[in-house]
Amino acid sequence: MAGKVNRRLKENNLSLFYIVLVVLGTFSLVHGWFPQFHRLVYLCFGMLMVSMVVATRYFFSAQVLLILLYGGIVYFNHLSGDPYTEGKEVLDALTLLSCGSMAYYYLVSDDQFWKKWMLFACLFVILVDLIGTLVVYIVDPEIVRMVQGMANEGDNESTLDFYKFGIVEYEVLHGLPVLIPPLVMWFREKETLRMWRIIAISSIVMIMILLFIGDATTPLLLALFALIASFFSVLGSPKRNIRRLALISVIALPFLLSDTIKLGVLDAASNITTGELQKKIDDAKRGMVSGQLEGDANVRSEFYKESIDAFWRNPIIGVDDMTFLGGHSALLDRLGAFGLLGTIPWLLCMFLIIIFAYKHIPYRARIFYIIGIICFLLLMVLKNMSYFYTWFTFVVLMPNMLTMNVSGKDNNKQ
Repeated sequence: MAGKVNRRLKENNLSLFYIVLVVLGTFSLVHGWFPQFHRLVYLCFGMLMVSMVVATRYFFSAQVLLILLYGGIVYFNHLSGDPYTEGKEVLDALTLLSCGSMAYYYLVSDDQFWKKWMLFACLFVILVDLIGTLVVYIVDPEIVRMVQGMANEGDNESTLDFYKFGIVEYEVLHGLPVLIPPLVMWFREKETLRMWRIIAISSIVMIMILLFIGDATTPLLLALFALIASFFSVLGSPKRNIRRLALISVIALPFLLSDTIKLGVLDAASNITTGELQKKIDDAKRGMVSGQLEGDANVRSEFYKESIDAFWRNPIIGVDDMTFLGGHSALLDRLGAFGLLGTIPWLLCMFLIIIFAYKHIPYRARIFYIIGIICFLLLMVLKNMSYFYTWFTFVVLMPNMLTMNVSGKDNNKQ
């Protein structure tokens, strides 16, 4: 009896340590004042140390073998002088291992108490990010975009100075869309407790505002897609929901093909938006008139083409010259840099992570997981955002939310 109590106490302490590490690794305010916590490699090592105690069996799984294979290929490329691996030499594999092992622990143990506290901690970080970003946005909307630009260009010193004001990190914005489907599920489910229903709608509003003022166009569009698809889905059979969404798409197709309707929608969207999002909407309007891609869409299509061309230069092991890569797609860039030899283990690992979570998610909630998967895969194709927070929200937080009991009774296995 005493042994069980001691083991439970140890697991509780380590679960709390998980939460502390996640907050330290994703909180811009902490990174601004304590830059040492911005080094995710140390935090990933900390998470792995916890996982080795609470999720030991995970390290004997096929997931780990694939991650080690992928990590070995990336590190070999780094030793060979491949500039694309700079910063990825160990962090890519550590991110996958730490997120995968955390997900394994939460899904196998089904510890409702610590799942909820992990969510509360993450929502608190998002709330503080929203407040800090909103204050700066009110002063000057361009500052937010400028900070995101500095982060992308690697100007860490200037970026960390702005993080002291609580501006959201660019990486965090790209991890938020996958949280929309479980939040919509909570809000729509009849048996959800009032407190969780309030948390759901408040979090949806908070995320959408943060994506809007953060000027993150792709995550905002993915979040809108997730919001619409989730509201048109119902708890129950994934196949029935897919047929339902397909039928709605077919009915909406004539309206989507109408240039008059599309231009009207884009005009309305342009009138209520500002900054980078407004520019991209105006580019879309010009593209519809000219029949060609305009502005940022045209530039990005060229970047994607560069990565595809790099892949065809050497489809087996990829190219060792970063100038051949477009640098704007996590999937296409890896195909170009590592070829099939390095990209297939990465994709297979993603597949095993998805299958493992899918089996543990209640049948009635699986359609919402499928919507989250689509958002994540689109993000990996459209953006070069294969970082810790995007993997954490997809691999750990979204499955946690879909397996949480928010109804007050034991109905998670229905």
